[in-house]
This record gives sequence, C-alpha cells and structure tokens, in this order.
Amino acid sequence: MSASIGAASAVSLLAPGIPAAPQLKAHVDSYRHLYRGRPWYVFHDRAANRIFRVSAEGGEIIGALDGRRTLDEICALDASRGPGATDPAHIAHFVNQLAAMELLAHANAGDVLRVDRRARFTSQQKLFGQLRSPLTFRVPLLDPTRILDAMLPYLAWIFGPIGIVLFVLAVGTGAVIGLLHWGELGADIADKMLSAENLALAWMVYPVIKIVHETMHGLALRLLGVEVRQVGLMFAAFVPVPYVDASASAVLERKWQRILVDSAGILAELFLGGCALIVWANAEPGLLRVLAYNVIVISGFSTLLFNGNPLQRYDGYYIIVDLLEIPGLGSRSSRYVGWLSRRYLGGDPDAPKPPGTASENFWFALYGPASFVYRLGLMLVISFYVAERYPGVGFVLAVWSIAGYCWAPMQALYRWAVKKDGEDRVRSLLRLAGLMAVPAMLLFAVPVPYNIIAQGVVVMPDDAAVRTATPGVVTKILAQTGDRVVAGQPIVELAEPATLSKVERLVARLAETKASYIQSLAVSQSRGAIRAEAVAAAEAELAEARKDAAAQVVRSPSAGALVLTNTAADMQYRYAQKGEQIAWLWDPARALIRVLVPMSDAAVLEETIQAVSIRLGTDPDVVQSGQVVRIVPAASDSLFNPVLSLDGGGPFAVTREGNQARMQEAAFEIDVRGDLPLAMAGLHSRAYVRFDLGWKPLGLQAWRRIRLVFLKRLHA
Repeated sequence: MSASIGAASAVSLLAPGIPAAPQLKAHVDSYRHLYRGRPWYVFHDRAANRIFRVSAEGGEIIGALDGRRTLDEICALDASRGPGATDPAHIAHFVNQLAAMELLAHANAGDVLRVDRRARFTSQQKLFGQLRSPLTFRVPLLDPTRILDAMLPYLAWIFGPIGIVLFVLAVGTGAVIGLLHWGELGADIADKMLSAENLALAWMVYPVIKIVHETMHGLALRLLGVEVRQVGLMFAAFVPVPYVDASASAVLERKWQRILVDSAGILAELFLGGCALIVWANAEPGLLRVLAYNVIVISGFSTLLFNGNPLQRYDGYYIIVDLLEIPGLGSRSSRYVGWLSRRYLGGDPDAPKPPGTASENFWFALYGPASFVYRLGLMLVISFYVAERYPGVGFVLAVWSIAGYCWAPMQALYRWAVKKDGEDRVRSLLRLAGLMAVPAMLLFAVPVPYNIIAQGVVVMPDDAAVRTATPGVVTKILAQTGDRVVAGQPIVELAEPATLSKVERLVARLAETKASYIQSLAVSQSRGAIRAEAVAAAEAELAEARKDAAAQVVRSPSAGALVLTNTAADMQYRYAQKGEQIAWLWDPARALIRVLVPMSDAAVLEETIQAVSIRLGTDPDVVQSGQVVRIVPAASDSLFNPVLSLDGGGPFAVTREGNQARMQEAAFEIDVRGDLPLAMAGLHSRAYVRFDLGWKPLGLQAWRRIRLVFLKRLHA
C-alpha cells in the first residue's frame, strides 16, 4: 500500500508540534543487533538513560528520519519496496509514538504546555507504579562512574584467565564440600538463621554481599565501555538492597557480552559462597564459622529465589532473554497471553495477534503464566511476612500490594470488555460473566471428596510397656523378642550394688532401733512409745529397699509376645535408668496407629469423620478400614517417634532440645485401630491414614486452609 492518490497524507496524520521532516535527537544512539537471525535496532537515549528496541521495519523507518525528507517522501520510498510495505497511517502512528517518547528533535518546539503535560504524565505514571507496589521502591543515590573507573585498573584481572581459574577452584571445591556436608548444612537452617544471636550478623553480612554483587555488574559494564549512570537502594519489604542500573548493557552487540554483565553479580555470589564453604568446613566453631555459614545461606538463597531466578525481573531474567534471543520476553509474553485470552476465552476472533514466530510463541505461552504465578506467590509470602512483623499497618500494605499487582490484568480485561459497542459489549460482558461463573460454581457449588491424609506409627498402648522400677546394670536377659510371656514372668535382671548395700544397712539399723526400743520401754512407757515409732519407720524403709531389690528382676506386667526395645547384645551390661522402657508386650488386638495431624489440618478434629482408611508402610498394597479410638484434645510440639521427622522420611521438621525432639509446628495425636490384626514385625513402622470427612466444595476447603494460614501468621 503506498501514499498514492486517495490515501491519507502521512504528514497530516502527525500529532501537533511534530515537523513534517522529523529527525532523531542528537543524543540518541542506534545499534543493530541480531536475534534469532533477524535484525533488531536498539536506541539509547543518553540524556534520559532510556533503552528502546524496535524491529527491523521500525529501525528502517527511524533510519530514514534524517530531518531532510518529509514523512510522505519516506512513505513513498517504503512503498516502492513492494506490496508488503507499511501504509502511511502505520508509519505516522509509529512516528507519533517516537515523539511521545521524546526521541525526536524539535518534535514539540514551542509547545510548552505539551511538554509540561508529558512531564507531568510521566511523573504520574511513576507515582502510580509506586503506589501499586508499596512494598518495593527505589531510592537513587549517585553516579558511580568515577568510583568504578578508579577501581577498574586494579580489578580488571577478575575477568581474565586468573579470575576464571580462581572462580572454578573456589566454586568447584565449595560444591564438593557442600555435597559432603549437605545434611549438616541444612539441619535446623531456620533456627540458625533466625535466632536472635544470628540476625545481627546476617544484617552485617547481607549488605556486604550485595555491594560486591552490584560492584561486579558495574565493573563489567565499564570494562566493556558502557555507561553506568545510577546506583541506589531498592527496598523490598523495607529491607534495603543496593542496586546498579545496568540497563545500558542492552547496547552491547554481542549477546555473550550482555550475558557477562547480567551474570557478573551471580558469579560473584557463587564465588563468595564457594570460599565461605571452604572456610566453614575448616574453621573451628566460633564467630568466623558462623559468618561463613551466613555467607553460604544468603548467597545461595538470593541466587535461587531472586537474582538467578528467570521468573523475576532480575539477573536471571536478562540472562535467559539473551540466551533465548527473545528481546522483551516478559512484556511480549504478557501481550501474547492476553491475546490468547481474548481469542479463545473472550471469543474475539478478530483480536490482533502480537508479532512472534512459532518458537517465540511457545516461550511466551510458557513464561507468561509461570512468571505471573511465581511472582504472585512470592508477593503473598512477602506480604504475610510484612503483615506478621508489622500488625495493622503491615496488613493494609500487604492487601494494597496484592491488589496493585492484580490491577493491571483486571484493568486490561475491563478495557477489552467495555471498548466494544452495542450488542458486542453485552455479549462480551455476558461471556466474561459466564467464564467467571463456571469456575465459581465448580469451586463453591460442586462438592468433591474431602479428606485428610496423615502419617502415623504402629504402637502399643502405654500400659503394654515394660519399664524398670529401679535403676541398674542389665546383667541377664531372661526372655527374647518373640517369646510368649505370662504375667509375672522374669524378663531382665539388673544389678545395682548400692541397692543391696542399702538393704544390709537398713537391716542393721532396724536391729539397733529395736534394741533401743526394748531399753527405753524398761525405763519409761512414754519413751518406749517414741522408740516404737522409730522402729515402725525403719521397718517401712527396709520394706521399700527390699522392694527395690526385688524389682531388680524386671517382670512382665501381663501376658503377650515380648518385643525388646533393643537387641540383646545392645542391652547387655547397659545401665538402665529408673522408669526406662526396655520392652513391649505385643497383642495384635490392642495394637494402635498413633497419627500426628498438624494444626493446619486440624479440620479433622471439628468435622464428622465418616471413614478411616489405613495403609501400612510394611504392606502398602493392602488398604484396611479402621476407627478412631482416641483424640488428644491439646496440640503438642513433642515428637514421640523419629520416624515422623524429616530425617526419618516423615513430614515434620524438628529441632533438638537435649534428647527431646520438638516440631516446628504443633500437632494433634489421634489413635486409630485397624479392623485387621497387625503383624508384630510392623511395630514402630510407618502408616498412612486417610480421614474421610465426606464431601465439600473445593473452594470451601481452600478457604478453610487460607483462614488457618491467617490464624497462624496474623493471629487474626
């Protein structure tokens, strides 16, 4: 299509104030890049430090804006290339966009009001963007060019062969050490990092790591001859994080140069983490080892969740953009997902499809939803953290932040629906309402099975335990695991010399007391009565001592199959404390499954349990029914069996307080008995129990869990 007779003049379609022969500003530099074999043009507005990317077609139009040819002449040149050329209306619209972005020279000369309106609009947009996300904001500080240029001569070797060798050695050695000590590194990480003693150290280490991270970005940019215009602080959930504006790296022609700049901070943190692992593994317990541990956790955590994560607009995002050679991956994926929604969900077959190849569209469809869900989830976590730390105001900020994040897609959906006219608008709104009603009905009207699955351990009732009544060393084991015993049958003999000597001492004292009683009775009746009381006390004490001596033979309290808590070899000659359990008396009819239900699943305590299903870890293919025998009404953080801890393969994270294991989340104990007899070999083995609570809509189930989160996190 050409600017022929009958077609509108491109100059007439320009916005007021734009000259007929437009030209780029003198301080706008252009660069030609190749992405997936196709040319793109990058324009750098050095005055405002802004980067713009345009396709090859747009770059050719900008290249023709020399200030001598009018826009109509440019359209005529464009039309002479063939029938696929852009029409004057599109070219004029593109030039108007360039003027709106203040890239054209003299575009608004003399139009002071327009320039002022543009400046106020830009300020309003920045303010609105800040209001949408009150938990994250930036504070620019200074231009770091002089500082970086002074450092570069002394640190340029970091990017050379010596730096590469040191990096490989540190990270490789640290990785091996990390794998060898993985269990120790990850044990009780939350308690170690969030303890009151460690928080002050973490606050000292964190800014140092981030300063090194951002400094490496700046040095990489200056090494490649790119400007670094700004350094400042970014506050995320009121936590200050230094940042360096590295957006100017987009002007670099080679993608591996851009990737070097993007990954410089991550590589620096990996190097620090590797060195910290080496120090941690070789240092003695103390301040240095604690500092090294903080460096390991902070560098690894920030790299995994933030800087190295491509779903966030940080270093990892720009790395994957350059690796995939898809400029503007985030914004273009949002537009593509929006088109998919309008085309297939909104029933708008005429919706204009954003430009992109088939492979690019694949990444758009994959990245857009994944990024949205991840960032929303991360924002929820941060919001709950802020609301928990700053009650009241924090809750308002959290809700504000979430609403601001969801505002843009909701606003786009609204604009799409209301911009239609007449019947199309009504049809679109009805379709949108229907699309929203269907998932709402599925969530809140259609009942689905409601059940809770918990883990437990096969145990015997407490009265089936065989315990020592007195301390002593195990000298003889009179019955073995699997033996059938009767009530009163000896099981274990203990030896405690102090108990025997105590009996002998009390016998002698009783004889002495009796002799004194006889002498006192001959002198006075009243004195004899006093000594009679002393004789009675001595006899009672001797009876108790003889009872302890007799208890050195541990006997079975009832009949059953004996199950020793340890092997005979381990129990032999071991000192047993008073009240220590040494065996169980197994009775299949009395065996129980003791289940731990975390507080987040405490609905099982309030709902009517309609059925109970049991799978034993020793025989997972067999499902048997059961019934609830007992529910402990109070939650406890004490873990009764290590099988249910994370280290034992269970679901509960625990901390150690001496010999006692404490769960990080309290849980309720529920005793369940199966309808089928249990095998003795399954004692203390894992079991999976499903509590069937009937049918309830999925939305109500989810709402209950959300309420529990609020109760737990916000105490509301």
